[in-house]
Amino acid sequence: MAGIRTALANLVAMQETVSITDPITATITKAYKNPPDRQVAPKAPFIINTWSFPEQRDQISQEVHDYSINMQVFCYDASLEQAGDVAAAFHEAILNAWRADPKLTQNGSPGIQRGWLKGNFPTLVGLELNGLHYVGLDLVLDCLIERT
Repeated sequence: MAGIRTALANLVAMQETVSITDPITATITKAYKNPPDRQVAPKAPFIINTWSFPEQRDQISQEVHDYSINMQVFCYDASLEQAGDVAAAFHEAILNAWRADPKLTQNGSPGIQRGWLKGNFPTLVGLELNGLHYVGLDLVLDCLIERT
């Protein structure tokens, strides 16, 4: 039976394939299903996923679980302007990868049954992890996981 763990596994698998070639050549080094250890300083660019469970709805033949998965994309460069350009390039690459992955976008597959990818306000943000400062993206995947 599909659930949040399956959805996160599919999402992380997609995220770890995302790469860009402009303004630099880079690939997501690691996507975390859960926040990493506080002692870890991951090599950028990386993604940390967290989630919330707003509600469960019972329908005639199935349960529908609503989730919001927060995806924070961490980018680093000595130049904050360059780091912002890198983050913007990853935004486009993540959107393209999202649209292309049938495990994340098509009904009938395990994991996410319907999803809406959007940015928080603002989407391009300053992020901090373990005392290090990054420029990155604050994205949200609102999704329904149907359990029959």
